[in-house]
Amino acid sequence: MEWIQTPCQLLSLDRLTLTLANTAVRARLSLDMSTGSVARCFTHALRTASDWAAPVASSSRLLSPARAMPTRAFAGGQRILGHACACCRGQKRAYSSYPTERPGAGAFAPRRKRTIMDFNSLKKKKVPVTMLTAHDYPSARFIESIAPPAPAPGAVPAPAGSSSSAAPRGIDIALVGDSLAMVACGYPSTNYLTLDEMLYHCRSVARGCTTSFLVADLPFGSFSASIEDGVRAAVRLIQEGHMDAVKIEGGPEIVPLIRRLTEVGIPVMAHVGLTPQRQAALSGYRVQGKTVSSAVKVWEDACAVQDAGAFAVVLEAVPSKLAAWVTERLRIPTIGIGAGAGCDGQVLVQLDMLGVDSDLGAGGKGPRFLKKYADVGERAREAVRSYVDEVRRREFPTEGEHTYPIEDKAWEGFLEAVKETEREA
Repeated sequence: MEWIQTPCQLLSLDRLTLTLANTAVRARLSLDMSTGSVARCFTHALRTASDWAAPVASSSRLLSPARAMPTRAFAGGQRILGHACACCRGQKRAYSSYPTERPGAGAFAPRRKRTIMDFNSLKKKKVPVTMLTAHDYPSARFIESIAPPAPAPGAVPAPAGSSSSAAPRGIDIALVGDSLAMVACGYPSTNYLTLDEMLYHCRSVARGCTTSFLVADLPFGSFSASIEDGVRAAVRLIQEGHMDAVKIEGGPEIVPLIRRLTEVGIPVMAHVGLTPQRQAALSGYRVQGKTVSSAVKVWEDACAVQDAGAFAVVLEAVPSKLAAWVTERLRIPTIGIGAGAGCDGQVLVQLDMLGVDSDLGAGGKGPRFLKKYADVGERAREAVRSYVDEVRRREFPTEGEHTYPIEDKAWEGFLEAVKETEREA
């Protein structure tokens, strides 16, 4: 017995079976039908089904039961996993009442660009939003590289619920923060960073990170003089810096700017609590919200920026209990940095969490909320020390391993050419 294996053949078989069954039912219900009438119905059914399946017979292959491929039910018949016969290849079927199957379902689908709707959905599902800073192309590639890869062509999707299908989704938001003024540019504070310098870093990050939602800080002074200045600076970050949104520090005083930016279609992430651009006015990088009046201000600032149209708000250096209370009552996602796990998401400075800057903060430990996930700084210093030692001992570069050869004939020709030149001189 030969097995029919292609989708078209299976569809033909299903249609033939269904047609014959309907004919039998009609014959049984219509007892007054003559024998000739019943025969004509069956003949018509066979002709219809065979005509419909005729193109398949010449192009499809019949396989033995031992070579049969697993099938999966779908609208209108059976579908073979990973099948692509000549009669079906390149054709896309669409149904008005059945959604077409998405390619790669259950496997690592290519990561798509993150959106504001994704963050709102994550808040509703209570799934933390991941956010990390980037300041150049390599740091952007670190963020982009942890997104799941696209499935290989012809790969069989992983079963739902399997460990391989639970792929990491990567960083949701890449922040080109003005913290790069200190960690990447060596300035003593964020206030030294200019808009032109920020644009340079934004473009570098945008070239390396294509699927995370890109947000850039409006630098200190770029929006303080007027709303018009702020709009112009924000437009440059979007248009020239290739960002998706801007972040602005402040409370009620920046509400008019947030409203204006959202009116012209520029998404705004707000920033309340400790605002580093105002660290001089705050007498340093001090925790906010520890007193009654300060806690009320954090809450009122968060409400003000939300009502103005911000799509999210960063809560920096506030007590965790206050941050969790605010998060439960806001409609928009909260991103914490030094605000506890009760926020809707978290953000850190990438170079800080990698342990790059040995002089960070008091004793090189950095702020209390910082966790170092690696010690890249120490590894880099060890590498530089080894390089210096090997160069001074002439152990690097190693002949034959780090050098390029030249053929003896070419070398002798070179020496002859040099001698000829010297004689002519």
